[in-house]
Amino acid sequence: MENKLKIVFFGTPEFAVKPLAALYESGEEIAAVVTSHDKKVGRKQILTPSAVKAYALEKGIKVLEYTSVRKEGAEDLRALGADVFVTCAFGQILSEEILAIPKYYTLNIHGSLLPKYRGASPIQSALLAGEKKTGVTIMKTAFETDAGDILFERETDIGEDENAGDLFVRLSALGAECILQAVALVKSGKAAFTP
Repeated sequence: MENKLKIVFFGTPEFAVKPLAALYESGEEIAAVVTSHDKKVGRKQILTPSAVKAYALEKGIKVLEYTSVRKEGAEDLRALGADVFVTCAFGQILSEEILAIPKYYTLNIHGSLLPKYRGASPIQSALLAGEKKTGVTIMKTAFETDAGDILFERETDIGEDENAGDLFVRLSALGAECILQAVALVKSGKAAFTP
């Protein structure tokens, strides 16, 4: 398999920046970043780009923004000729049409040990439930939320005094390590998924 994968990265908040940066810095080809439109933030309602968009612009990576990627993005995404899509805290559900576009598949970085804590707030949910451990799951994205086949999971202890902000930072860094490991498995032809 080729030395570099052509990747389209789907993400929005700060949590997704470390995984994107890890892929970019490792030399993989980031064909584009897909993120949400700029939002008005703060008392003065200043139009502000997502954390992922800000990083992409800083690095000169092409940025695609859609209100609904499933309705607006298929043609643009097909034209990029990506090997793999990577999703991380993107905030939109991808259609089966979008998921079928990359040469291999779409990988998702999720901040919990699935099947526990699917959905948009896995870090807060794990803390509220009093969990002692959590982690990151790398999975094949399916049409259903956080329900695809799992490539692997990496576990970490939750500190006694750890809050959501601290855990958010640690799991983002762990997600970055995990996506590099996942990409290596894809490139070596050794990616094996379990339901």
